[in-house]
Amino acid sequence: MSDLKITDGILDELQSGLKSIVDQLRDSTHFSNDIGNLVGHDGLAGHVHDFASDWSVHRGKMIDGTTGIHDHVAVINTTFDKADKDLSKAFDAKPAKGNGGSTHGAH
Repeated sequence: MSDLKITDGILDELQSGLKSIVDQLRDSTHFSNDIGNLVGHDGLAGHVHDFASDWSVHRGKMIDGTTGIHDHVAVINTTFDKADKDLSKAFDAKPAKGNGGSTHGAH
């Protein structure tokens, strides 16, 4: 039988990293729109704006996909946390009288 091992905190780190990626992709939308105004040449600015517009479609898909992964990791993280707490309670619980005895010699 294989053992499932989840290092404490790794899902938190993954969830946080995915959120950071989504935030950076969203913030880059503003940067892409503003950079065209900073190049100083109308022709180049037009190309930069065109690129930013085309890239926004791909960026939107990346944001959607990464957000979906983030949301799934959040559910997995919550589920593992709950399972860990439930297992911990089960191990800490004392057996009820009559249920924890030995069956040695019973027929």
